[in-house]
Amino acid sequence: MFTLLTIPIAHTFWTMQEPIRTLEFYVVMEHITVIGGLMVVAWKSSPKRESVPASRPNFAELNA
Repeated sequence: MFTLLTIPIAHTFWTMQEPIRTLEFYVVMEHITVIGGLMVVAWKSSPKRESVPASRPNFAELNA
């Protein structure tokens, strides 16, 4: 969250002049890449939910 908030606060590249604008734009793209990487890590490291199979009657119950 901190990384996301630093973009509009600390890296206002759209108000800067060249060549600093390009350098700040690269920093912003790096931050966005880090955010994406952290999202993938959080997604992949989350505990897997076990699927509960639907209860089906067994063969003996069907033939009773």
